[in-house]
Amino acid sequence: MPEQNPEKSSEALDFRTLADRVPPQNLEAEEAILGGILVDPEAIGRVTDILEGEAFYLAAHRMIYEAALALHQEGKPADLMMVASWLIDRGTLDKVGGQSRLAELYDRTPSAVNIDLYAQLVMDKFLRRRLIRAGNEITGLGHDTAQELPEVLDAAEQKVFNITQARPQDGLVSTAEVLTQTFADIESRAIGQTLPGLACGFYDLDAMTQGFQRGDLIIVAGRPSMGKCLAWHSEIIMADGSVKTIEEIYQQRNAKLLTLGQDFKLKLTEPSVYVNDGIKPTFRVTTRLGKQIETTLTHPFLTIQGWKPLGEIQAGDRIAVPRTLDVFGQEEVGQDALDDVLDQFNLETLTNHSPISNSERVSGLDVILPDFVFRLKKSQVAILLNRLLSTDGWASVLSSGQCQVG
Repeated sequence: MPEQNPEKSSEALDFRTLADRVPPQNLEAEEAILGGILVDPEAIGRVTDILEGEAFYLAAHRMIYEAALALHQEGKPADLMMVASWLIDRGTLDKVGGQSRLAELYDRTPSAVNIDLYAQLVMDKFLRRRLIRAGNEITGLGHDTAQELPEVLDAAEQKVFNITQARPQDGLVSTAEVLTQTFADIESRAIGQTLPGLACGFYDLDAMTQGFQRGDLIIVAGRPSMGKCLAWHSEIIMADGSVKTIEEIYQQRNAKLLTLGQDFKLKLTEPSVYVNDGIKPTFRVTTRLGKQIETTLTHPFLTIQGWKPLGEIQAGDRIAVPRTLDVFGQEEVGQDALDDVLDQFNLETLTNHSPISNSERVSGLDVILPDFVFRLKKSQVAILLNRLLSTDGWASVLSSGQCQVG
């Protein structure tokens, strides 16, 4: 008979790695829950929405809990005597360890003060066991090449989804409790009392939300290109070349405007909605080129670092302005109409003179073009500018290379 090697024998009987394969469980928490119910039968109401019978690792613990749960649903106390009687009637008392086991659970539990926390521990272990079981089943599905891959993926997803759905949800609330508070809120609103919720200080928002309620998450946000804060008299170039104020656009309700796209190119768009944002302070922004705009502190400007609201911009920062606005209309008028525009200025042609020597004669003269001029075609706008420059216009180039036309 061959001699057995003791080293190989002990190595074969090494169970140190088997501890990692024991299913997750917490027997102490299970015993504390059952003992807490036997000590305080009313405590079962704190765990019924959290804990289910299958969550218990030991079958004996599961049967005791189901007995207490059945008594609770019947409106009977789940105390030591009633649970024992229920198990005896169904012939399962011996399977749970007899009355001595129930008495042991009762004696070992001082109170049910933490029973809801113990229930969460037991459910945690139960869901982990279900996850392990689902993982094994998914492994089997992966080896089953008879099924199509989409079917396998759907089945695997469903198994994991079932586990997530088994997590404890918010418990039920008594109808009487809900209706009492609801009627109180309705009555307060009817008699014109203060808001039922917490006022935020913005009257229009309070009117819409009735104040912030407990448990409410209210997000007030705006997506990009969903509205800007300009003064009512700010002038905007329309798609037809005309220039209108914010007030005129609001009254018109249907307009095509220029907007800056993600590619930093101007394109046409239509306002989706007009919002009266109340009265807010506005600030006039003036660039070195003399361009001006009046906005609120939240109006965004394109800077070297990206879009920034006016409140984050300081004097001297560089902001983007359009180099050109190649927007012209499609209207066309006769030569007589153009001549009428020039005649109303009563200007004489200036030849062989510089704008400086004639500045005194034309100083203070305001040249106001009719609105239809901005809706003309590019060719007719060029003709009109040509005539204006020939009579009262001038052009120069500064030392910085900047061109000026006046």
